[in-house]
Amino acid sequence: MGNKPVMAIVLILVIVACVAFMVRSGAKKSGAPAGGGSQERDLICLACEKSFKAPMKDEEWMPLQMQGKNSAKKVKCPACGKDEGVAAQKCASCGELVPAAGMMGMMGPGAKAPMCPKCKKPLTQMAKGPVAAPAQPK
Repeated sequence: MGNKPVMAIVLILVIVACVAFMVRSGAKKSGAPAGGGSQERDLICLACEKSFKAPMKDEEWMPLQMQGKNSAKKVKCPACGKDEGVAAQKCASCGELVPAAGMMGMMGPGAKAPMCPKCKKPLTQMAKGPVAAPAQPK
């Protein structure tokens, strides 16, 4: 009877170690930093219109991306030194970086799909390809 509690503890430790290993290796494969580190993010300055990259954690990046060019919090631009950097969005057609529209710009009243100022095409494209027919009731 003395071996069962020890075996149970060892088994639990092995399971916890396996789960931790899978979570860490899964984060590395997906491109996300393990342990909550920073990633290089695309930004654009509203003052001088230069694009730049800055290391940011998800907690910092998500509000900038969601609010887009209307964000109250802006990042300091390395080119002009002004606090006018906002999240940038890359055009799917030509690759131009433009200020992100944010959620209100994309879903607010009277919102239209944001257009690229360079190629005049929508910044986001819907997936193209065959659509599966709905299942027929039996």
